[in-house]
Amino acid sequence: MYEFGDVPADWQPGTRCCLECGNSEPLVSLIAVTNLSTSKQALACTRHAEQVAAALN
Repeated sequence: MYEFGDVPADWQPGTRCCLECGNSEPLVSLIAVTNLSTSKQALACTRHAEQVAAALN
């Protein structure tokens, strides 16, 4: 089970990018992805949210 949410303001503000594609453009919307079973977290652009969630297994 995964949770998708807003990126916390203190989440490494200088190095935010999508785990899948590496996109860090200022206009890209990033979301926080959390694997509720393992508590692993990562950032993803909205296009790659499912791929990043699968990588958190």
